[in-house]
Amino acid sequence: MAIKAFILIEMEPRSINGALEVLNELPQIKSATAVAGPYDIVAILESKSYEDIPRIITKQIQAVEGVLKTTTLLAFE
Repeated sequence: MAIKAFILIEMEPRSINGALEVLNELPQIKSATAVAGPYDIVAILESKSYEDIPRIITKQIQAVEGVLKTTTLLAFE
């Protein structure tokens, strides 16, 4: 069973389109969408375990150019 998390991402405004392309190429990201409001992108991440999520966020998502801050919401299913 996959573990699902919603990643709320604050971006530098000029980096949103490029970040969407990079995020949607990551195998663990099932979708990444630009949104209006306090966050710029919402990404849906699926992982095999809870332990993998921090590594994916810090090593892959936060490494994307223009990412300023992330907030993670774990889904309980």
